[in-house]
Amino acid sequence: MRSGFFNDPLPSAMLVRGPARHDPGCGRPAGRSQPAEHGSSTRRRFEDERSKLLTDTMATTYATPSPQGLPVTVGGRRADRLTCIDMLRGLVMVIMAIDHVRDFFLAGTDGDPAAHANIPAALFATRWITHFCAPVFVLLAGVSAGLMASRKSRTNLMRFLLTRGVWLVFVELTVVATGWTFAPEGIAQLGGLIVVPMQVIWAIGAGMVVLSAAQWLGRRACFWLGGVIAVSHNLLD
Repeated sequence: MRSGFFNDPLPSAMLVRGPARHDPGCGRPAGRSQPAEHGSSTRRRFEDERSKLLTDTMATTYATPSPQGLPVTVGGRRADRLTCIDMLRGLVMVIMAIDHVRDFFLAGTDGDPAAHANIPAALFATRWITHFCAPVFVLLAGVSAGLMASRKSRTNLMRFLLTRGVWLVFVELTVVATGWTFAPEGIAQLGGLIVVPMQVIWAIGAGMVVLSAAQWLGRRACFWLGGVIAVSHNLLD
Protein backbone atom coordinates (compact mmCIF):
# COMPACT_ATOMS: atom_id res chain seq x y z
CA MET A 1 0.00 0.00 0.00
CA ARG A 2 1.49 3.38 -0.99
CA SER A 3 1.90 5.78 1.90
CA GLY A 4 1.47 9.50 1.88
CA PHE A 5 5.30 9.86 1.97
CA PHE A 6 5.73 8.89 -1.68
CA ASN A 7 3.26 11.58 -2.74
CA ASP A 8 4.98 14.31 -0.72
CA PRO A 9 5.93 17.21 -3.06
CA LEU A 10 9.05 18.11 -1.04
CA PRO A 11 12.53 17.55 -2.58
CA SER A 12 14.13 14.18 -1.96
CA ALA A 13 16.97 15.70 0.10
CA MET A 14 14.44 17.22 2.48
CA LEU A 15 12.54 13.96 2.68
CA VAL A 16 15.66 12.07 3.72
CA ARG A 17 17.09 14.62 6.14
CA GLY A 18 13.94 16.32 7.35
CA PRO A 19 12.23 15.79 10.70
CA ALA A 20 10.37 12.57 11.27
CA ARG A 21 6.64 12.56 10.59
CA HIS A 22 4.27 9.85 11.64
CA ASP A 23 2.89 7.98 8.64
CA PRO A 24 -0.30 6.13 9.47
CA GLY A 25 0.08 4.04 6.32
CA CYS A 26 3.22 2.18 7.47
CA GLY A 27 3.50 2.87 11.18
CA ARG A 28 7.04 4.45 11.13
CA PRO A 29 8.55 7.86 10.56
CA ALA A 30 8.19 8.69 6.86
CA GLY A 31 11.22 10.99 6.76
CA ARG A 32 13.54 8.02 7.48
CA SER A 33 11.93 5.44 5.20
CA GLN A 34 14.35 2.72 3.99
CA PRO A 35 17.65 4.42 5.04
CA ALA A 36 19.80 1.37 4.22
CA GLU A 37 18.47 1.02 0.68
CA HIS A 38 18.84 4.75 0.00
CA GLY A 39 22.42 4.81 1.32
CA SER A 40 23.34 1.81 -0.79
CA SER A 41 21.96 3.36 -3.98
CA THR A 42 23.77 6.62 -3.20
CA ARG A 43 27.07 4.79 -2.80
CA ARG A 44 26.49 2.93 -6.06
CA ARG A 45 25.81 6.19 -7.91
CA PHE A 46 28.94 7.70 -6.38
CA GLU A 47 31.09 4.73 -7.43
CA ASP A 48 29.64 4.83 -10.96
CA GLU A 49 30.37 8.55 -11.29
CA ARG A 50 33.90 8.10 -9.95
CA SER A 51 34.60 5.21 -12.36
CA LYS A 52 33.31 7.25 -15.29
CA LEU A 53 35.47 10.21 -14.26
CA LEU A 54 38.58 8.04 -14.00
CA THR A 55 37.87 6.47 -17.40
CA ASP A 56 37.41 9.86 -19.04
CA THR A 57 40.58 11.15 -17.39
CA MET A 58 42.66 8.19 -18.60
CA ALA A 59 41.29 8.55 -22.14
CA THR A 60 42.11 12.25 -22.14
CA THR A 61 45.59 11.56 -20.77
CA TYR A 62 46.33 9.05 -23.51
CA ALA A 63 45.04 11.26 -26.30
CA THR A 64 46.26 14.72 -25.22
CA PRO A 65 49.92 15.72 -25.65
CA SER A 66 51.67 17.60 -22.89
CA PRO A 67 51.79 21.43 -23.15
CA GLN A 68 55.56 21.36 -23.48
CA GLY A 69 55.37 19.00 -26.45
CA LEU A 70 56.92 16.18 -24.44
CA PRO A 71 55.55 12.62 -24.51
CA VAL A 72 52.77 12.00 -21.99
CA THR A 73 53.70 9.44 -19.36
CA VAL A 74 51.28 7.18 -17.51
CA GLY A 75 52.59 4.95 -14.74
CA GLY A 76 56.21 5.82 -15.54
CA ARG A 77 56.03 5.01 -19.27
CA ARG A 78 55.03 6.87 -22.40
CA ALA A 79 51.31 6.67 -23.03
CA ASP A 80 51.77 6.38 -26.80
CA ARG A 81 53.91 3.22 -26.57
CA LEU A 82 52.42 -0.16 -27.46
CA THR A 83 53.88 -2.98 -25.38
CA CYS A 84 53.35 -5.62 -28.07
CA ILE A 85 55.40 -3.66 -30.62
CA ASP A 86 58.18 -2.97 -28.14
CA MET A 87 58.33 -6.63 -27.13
CA LEU A 88 58.49 -7.82 -30.73
CA ARG A 89 61.20 -5.28 -31.55
CA GLY A 90 63.21 -6.35 -28.50
CA LEU A 91 62.90 -10.04 -29.39
CA VAL A 92 64.14 -9.42 -32.92
CA MET A 93 67.06 -7.37 -31.57
CA VAL A 94 68.12 -10.31 -29.38
CA ILE A 95 67.94 -12.70 -32.33
CA MET A 96 69.95 -10.30 -34.50
CA ALA A 97 72.57 -9.98 -31.77
CA ILE A 98 72.95 -13.77 -31.74
CA ASP A 99 73.54 -13.74 -35.48
CA HIS A 100 76.18 -11.00 -35.26
CA VAL A 101 78.00 -12.77 -32.43
CA ARG A 102 78.09 -15.91 -34.56
CA ASP A 103 79.55 -13.92 -37.45
CA PHE A 104 82.45 -12.64 -35.37
CA PHE A 105 83.14 -15.94 -33.60
CA LEU A 106 83.19 -17.87 -36.89
CA ALA A 107 84.96 -15.21 -38.96
CA GLY A 108 87.18 -16.90 -41.56
CA THR A 109 85.31 -20.18 -41.45
CA ASP A 110 81.74 -20.44 -42.74
CA GLY A 111 80.25 -17.17 -43.89
CA ASP A 112 76.79 -18.69 -44.27
CA PRO A 113 76.17 -21.82 -42.16
CA ALA A 114 72.81 -22.32 -43.87
CA ALA A 115 74.60 -23.07 -47.15
CA HIS A 116 76.32 -26.26 -45.87
CA ALA A 117 74.66 -29.63 -45.33
CA ASN A 118 77.05 -30.80 -42.58
CA ILE A 119 76.54 -27.84 -40.24
CA PRO A 120 75.12 -28.73 -36.78
CA ALA A 121 71.42 -28.05 -36.36
CA ALA A 122 71.92 -25.48 -33.59
CA LEU A 123 74.36 -23.45 -35.68
CA PHE A 124 72.06 -23.70 -38.69
CA ALA A 125 69.15 -22.42 -36.57
CA THR A 126 71.08 -19.33 -35.44
CA ARG A 127 71.41 -18.33 -39.09
CA TRP A 128 68.02 -19.46 -40.36
CA ILE A 129 65.98 -17.62 -37.73
CA THR A 130 67.72 -14.31 -38.47
CA HIS A 131 66.06 -14.19 -41.88
CA PHE A 132 63.00 -12.87 -40.04
CA CYS A 133 64.86 -9.96 -38.43
CA ALA A 134 65.20 -7.51 -41.31
CA PRO A 135 61.58 -7.94 -42.55
CA VAL A 136 60.27 -7.44 -39.01
CA PHE A 137 62.37 -4.30 -38.50
CA VAL A 138 61.07 -2.83 -41.74
CA LEU A 139 57.50 -3.88 -40.92
CA LEU A 140 57.60 -2.29 -37.47
CA ALA A 141 59.03 0.92 -38.92
CA GLY A 142 56.04 1.12 -41.25
CA VAL A 143 53.56 0.22 -38.50
CA SER A 144 55.01 2.91 -36.23
CA ALA A 145 54.74 5.49 -39.01
CA GLY A 146 51.11 4.51 -39.55
CA LEU A 147 50.33 4.87 -35.84
CA MET A 148 52.00 8.28 -35.74
CA ALA A 149 49.75 9.43 -38.58
CA SER A 150 46.82 9.34 -36.14
CA ARG A 151 48.41 11.89 -33.78
CA LYS A 152 50.54 14.01 -36.10
CA SER A 153 49.61 16.28 -38.96
CA ARG A 154 50.89 15.34 -42.40
CA THR A 155 53.38 18.19 -42.32
CA ASN A 156 54.79 17.14 -38.94
CA LEU A 157 54.85 13.50 -40.00
CA MET A 158 56.71 14.39 -43.19
CA ARG A 159 59.28 16.37 -41.23
CA PHE A 160 59.75 13.56 -38.73
CA LEU A 161 60.11 10.79 -41.33
CA LEU A 162 62.43 12.84 -43.52
CA THR A 163 64.82 13.84 -40.74
CA ARG A 164 64.76 10.39 -39.13
CA GLY A 165 65.35 8.68 -42.48
CA VAL A 166 68.26 10.94 -43.46
CA TRP A 167 69.81 10.40 -40.03
CA LEU A 168 69.58 6.60 -40.34
CA VAL A 169 71.22 6.70 -43.77
CA PHE A 170 74.02 8.85 -42.37
CA VAL A 171 74.53 6.46 -39.45
CA GLU A 172 74.70 3.48 -41.82
CA LEU A 173 77.29 5.16 -44.04
CA THR A 174 79.51 6.23 -41.14
CA VAL A 175 79.07 4.50 -37.79
CA VAL A 176 77.74 1.10 -38.93
CA ALA A 177 80.14 0.81 -41.89
CA THR A 178 83.10 1.57 -39.63
CA GLY A 179 81.86 -0.99 -37.11
CA TRP A 180 81.89 -3.68 -39.79
CA THR A 181 85.27 -2.90 -41.38
CA PHE A 182 87.20 -1.05 -38.65
CA ALA A 183 88.83 0.81 -41.54
CA PRO A 184 87.24 4.26 -41.98
CA GLU A 185 90.21 5.42 -44.11
CA GLY A 186 90.11 2.42 -46.46
CA ILE A 187 91.23 -1.21 -46.55
CA ALA A 188 94.83 -1.66 -47.65
CA GLN A 189 94.19 -5.11 -49.09
CA LEU A 190 91.62 -3.56 -51.42
CA GLY A 191 93.88 -0.77 -52.63
CA GLY A 192 92.66 1.72 -50.04
CA LEU A 193 89.00 1.40 -50.94
CA ILE A 194 86.47 2.40 -48.28
CA VAL A 195 83.88 -0.35 -47.94
CA VAL A 196 80.41 0.88 -47.06
CA PRO A 197 77.93 -2.00 -46.66
CA MET A 198 74.41 -0.63 -47.06
CA GLN A 199 72.07 -2.96 -45.22
CA VAL A 200 68.99 -2.89 -43.01
CA ILE A 201 69.42 0.50 -41.33
CA TRP A 202 70.00 2.16 -44.69
CA ALA A 203 66.94 0.43 -46.14
CA ILE A 204 64.74 1.61 -43.25
CA GLY A 205 66.07 5.15 -43.55
CA ALA A 206 65.53 5.27 -47.31
CA GLY A 207 62.02 3.87 -46.82
CA MET A 208 61.22 6.66 -44.33
CA VAL A 209 62.41 9.28 -46.80
CA VAL A 210 60.16 7.82 -49.51
CA LEU A 211 57.23 7.48 -47.09
CA SER A 212 57.58 11.11 -46.00
CA ALA A 213 56.47 12.07 -49.52
CA ALA A 214 54.25 9.07 -50.31
CA GLN A 215 52.03 9.62 -47.26
CA TRP A 216 50.57 12.68 -49.01
CA LEU A 217 49.04 10.29 -51.56
CA GLY A 218 46.85 8.69 -48.88
CA ARG A 219 46.71 5.32 -47.15
CA ARG A 220 45.25 3.45 -50.10
CA ALA A 221 48.05 4.54 -52.42
CA CYS A 222 50.67 3.66 -49.80
CA PHE A 223 49.07 0.24 -49.36
CA TRP A 224 49.24 -0.59 -53.05
CA LEU A 225 52.74 0.83 -53.37
CA GLY A 226 53.91 -1.35 -50.48
CA GLY A 227 52.22 -4.39 -51.99
CA VAL A 228 53.96 -3.88 -55.33
CA ILE A 229 57.34 -3.53 -53.61
CA ALA A 230 56.80 -6.64 -51.48
CA VAL A 231 55.70 -8.81 -54.42
CA SER A 232 58.17 -7.64 -57.04
CA HIS A 233 61.31 -6.75 -55.10
CA ASN A 234 63.08 -9.98 -56.16
CA LEU A 235 63.02 -8.74 -59.75
CA LEU A 236 65.81 -6.33 -58.77
CA ASP A 237 68.17 -9.13 -57.67
